[in-house]
Amino acid sequence: MSNINLNLYRIFCAVASSKSYSEASEKINLSVPNISTQILNLENQLDVKLFNREKDGVKLTDAGKELYDIVSKGMLAFEYGEKVLKEKNDLSNGIITIGCMSVRSSDEYKEEKQLDRIKGLCNKYNLMFNLDVKKPFFPYKEKSYIRELLANTYKELYNRETTVKKIHACMEGGIISSNIDNLDICTIAPTIDNCHSVNERVSISSTIRVYNWLKETLIKYNKDY
Repeated sequence: MSNINLNLYRIFCAVASSKSYSEASEKINLSVPNISTQILNLENQLDVKLFNREKDGVKLTDAGKELYDIVSKGMLAFEYGEKVLKEKNDLSNGIITIGCMSVRSSDEYKEEKQLDRIKGLCNKYNLMFNLDVKKPFFPYKEKSYIRELLANTYKELYNRETTVKKIHACMEGGIISSNIDNLDICTIAPTIDNCHSVNERVSISSTIRVYNWLKETLIKYNKDY
């Protein structure tokens, strides 16, 4: 039976899953130097190198990957066992279901970072995190013929500049763009207040404006092509 402190394996799993000492530090509330010392301690006890340092973080060695595949499953079993015992001894135990809005972003990196923060909070307060589905969205393109055509048409019609914003909307556009490479796509819509609520309201006059805008844009597009 190994005499290695179980906490060393917890730290190892945190670093392996984060691929970064600094991100692991935030997850398990230990300083980066402390984590580095503990990983070195584990490597010395096992007499094997577990991580290689890289510019953007750390990467598991072959031995580290093999250890992580085994230990991570064991850590989940330990955590589940602790949870079961705590719940049996806690008169206030039960299940709390927390609903969350859909996960969708035009910036995949920021989306992943936000999900990591949510997972971290769930781990901190012993909550179960479950992501049913990630809804697609199309990324912002610096150069877009469609966007430029829309902007020029709007200015001609209403003598006003358009405001271009990155927003988390139009799942349909995400589904289409995820199946067509290099698709030039934009979304336009009428003015909607209190979207996705019982107080949602749409401006009728803006629907007419958007209709005329879209119609003139399509006419220009057909002339160009």
